[in-house]
Amino acid sequence: KEVIIGQGTFHATRKNKFLFFFTRDEVVEGVQTIKYNQNGLFVIEITDPKTGEIIASHDYSIAGNEMKIGSTSVSSAYQGAGVNNRIFAQTIDLHPEVTRVESLITGTSRDLYVDYLRNNPGATPLDAIKQTPAYKVRESAGFEVDAESLPALDEIKEGEGFVVVSRKKPVEELKSIELPPCPV
Repeated sequence: KEVIIGQGTFHATRKNKFLFFFTRDEVVEGVQTIKYNQNGLFVIEITDPKTGEIIASHDYSIAGNEMKIGSTSVSSAYQGAGVNNRIFAQTIDLHPEVTRVESLITGTSRDLYVDYLRNNPGATPLDAIKQTPAYKVRESAGFEVDAESLPALDEIKEGEGFVVVSRKKPVEELKSIELPPCPV
């Protein structure tokens, strides 16, 4: 049995933009639903209610302070439009206790990672992951990739993804200063 735990509306355009409030281009009103299923997975799905087209989907599980991302898929018409950034940020907002994220890198991010290592002799796995949307999504949400979790090129099997671990960046505390009293 699935339980819907949240639903909302966002606005996006078909021209590779992902806007929540206003656009001058064609607006697609999407419905975002988050469900929790019997397998212990949270499932986010964004659909176009007029066409039924799935714009994006994302599933993950939570155990304590760890999140394991099962899969994230964004329709090709919306890739590069910030959809994944928004989904990841919402997920972290929903689960503020998460400090460690484990995810399988496939598709575009995997291909960019592999191509970068192949085409740049001497490049490190950390250099390569920084070229990927997966890295940019985590970085924008305040997470850093654990460089030791990154595979070398010869450790990646043809056509298969690889697991990457990210950890929440430590937050620097601001120094407090004492201000003089306000004049009355």
